[in-house]
Amino acid sequence: MPNARRRNGWKRWTEDDVRVLRELAQARVPKEIIGLRMGRSPEAVAQRAWLEGLTLPGRRPRTTTAVRPHAASTAGEAPAPDLAS
Repeated sequence: MPNARRRNGWKRWTEDDVRVLRELAQARVPKEIIGLRMGRSPEAVAQRAWLEGLTLPGRRPRTTTAVRPHAASTAGEAPAPDLAS
């Protein structure tokens, strides 16, 4: 039963499926298009790509933003006068 659907309706990922996913991810094809081409949902494609360590286009990885130290202490205060003039 290599290509048969499981009882819950999910298709197993074959080595060929993963190879195609790798090729399309490397070509920067969006997960929605990959899903249509492979007969899978975009969520399933994204999950398998994550498990395989692949990145897909669309969202950038989340980065941490440093909080400026003086911004928190001056919140709500009047701006400092410009001494350059």
